[in-house]
Amino acid sequence: SNFKMGQSAVVIGCGTIGLGIAACLLHAGVSRLILVERHPARLSRARALGWAEVLDPGMPGFLEILKDLTDGHGVEVAFEAGGTPESFRCAFECAAVGGSVVLVGICELDDIPLPMHIARRKELVIYLSRRDNREYPVVLDLAKRGIFDMDSLISGTEPIDRVQEAFVAAHEKHAGVLKTMLTFAEN
Repeated sequence: SNFKMGQSAVVIGCGTIGLGIAACLLHAGVSRLILVERHPARLSRARALGWAEVLDPGMPGFLEILKDLTDGHGVEVAFEAGGTPESFRCAFECAAVGGSVVLVGICELDDIPLPMHIARRKELVIYLSRRDNREYPVVLDLAKRGIFDMDSLISGTEPIDRVQEAFVAAHEKHAGVLKTMLTFAEN
């Protein structure tokens, strides 16, 4: 993203990837960090984890509230981690003039509309991210040093024989499900 210490950022999508991006931004010196989530359970979880500025993009006046939090400008870097056409558009809308948008989420649709008039008018820089491209060692190092609390992402446990149900619940974003830890019976 070419993020620089002291910049403002928004992370759209409070799943494990979005929360991981948020933790990395805190470590990198973000000046103002706003999280955006539309699923009520994930919205509540992000707030319960201590994130102060968590907004629902469906709330009345959402963009005005975000702009008020950023002195009327929007954020310098918008990270999209929701993987939906709506979250992609939201990232473009949240970015300030001259800002950047990083598309991280994987959308189920192959072709999605991007708001090119917004991007052009704001002269946005657009980055595409393959979210497993050399990031795992960085995240593991942050976890090992206690900077990133991976345990906070675990919303429950299931025995290995319920692996199918666990994956379905995560994929369908069932209420309260963020990441499920699979357990194995000891012999």
